[in-house]
Amino acid sequence: MSQTQIYLLDTYRGEITTRILSSGKEGARPWIALEDNIFHPQGGGQPSDRGWIGTIPVVAQRLPTIADLVLVTAADDTAQTALAHLTEGTTVTATIDLPQRLANAALHTAGHLINATAGRRGLTYAGCNHFPGQARVEFQPSGPVDSAAIQRDIESAIRDLIADDRPVHASASGDGPRTLVIDGLCEDSCAGTHVARLGLLSDFQIRSVKVKGDRVRVGYDVAHAGLVA
Repeated sequence: MSQTQIYLLDTYRGEITTRILSSGKEGARPWIALEDNIFHPQGGGQPSDRGWIGTIPVVAQRLPTIADLVLVTAADDTAQTALAHLTEGTTVTATIDLPQRLANAALHTAGHLINATAGRRGLTYAGCNHFPGQARVEFQPSGPVDSAAIQRDIESAIRDLIADDRPVHASASGDGPRTLVIDGLCEDSCAGTHVARLGLLSDFQIRSVKVKGDRVRVGYDVAHAGLVA
């Protein structure tokens, strides 16, 4: 079975009409897989997309037993019966929660900016979380940590990058990993969703810089332009 991952090709596409490629159950929970999949599953520190199949509320998921497909499962118990009635070959309209997608994309792109700028300040990437309200990038320091200086320097550098409005794009070569490219700054392997250019990031700020054991945690907030509350 071959599934096209539309979310890797276009962050901003919010709807698609496609066929159900496969369907089944994991325990008592029904799932479907779309031939043209628009949903980003949780991974790389980014949460799963939510949305609808027709009017059925759903959430994206990967299962270890079906690792080659992104699945769509019911977002709540009341939607399970309706989703279970959808079968292979049926044509459906899939819609993502686009404001949620773009908020997640902004957080993910900003995380890469933090990694790129912190790396020039003696910090080595160690992990990340791009969930709203929890977003942080973790590093291992190479020496003494001046939290205030790290916060000031990274925040200033990233605000300058946002003002430069550099393009952001991703590409994949054959069966190799997908590469996120921010012009003149970084080229990272990444399967997440991202903004089209840095000028679409709004209200960026470093929320905190904390030292936990041998880790430096850089917490941050950012929004996608046009979605600021």
